[in-house]
Amino acid sequence: RNEHGHCNVPKGQGELGIWVKNQREYYRRGKLDKARVDRLVGIGFLFAGDARAAWREATGEAWETRFGELKQYRNDHGDCNVPQRQGKLGRWVKNQRHRRGKLDQARVDRLVGIGFLFAGDARAAWREATGEAWET
Repeated sequence: RNEHGHCNVPKGQGELGIWVKNQREYYRRGKLDKARVDRLVGIGFLFAGDARAAWREATGEAWETRFGELKQYRNDHGDCNVPQRQGKLGRWVKNQRHRRGKLDQARVDRLVGIGFLFAGDARAAWREATGEAWET
């Protein structure tokens, strides 16, 4: 928690991730005593339903943050073609390009509204602009 600001350790994060998963499972089954629950809640530990809600809220905030950064990038560079190597924003843009079918339609509309090109759209734009095939 001190390092990351939360107690949402992924299951794949070794022994700690397994331990966190087990605490949530024990809680769900009613097998955690009140003293342990109180200690965990006291450090900001979120149990199953709470953790999912917190994750949705955090990822929503992250999406809004990156979207704002993308709008600024577009204003500065004239397009939404952020290089993947450009840190968090570059990785986020790459992920959005390939998630069109999984994104909420409102988010798709907002991205398209600022000139964002999704994977197929980006290939078509590349061919149109350069007359060359998209390199994979």
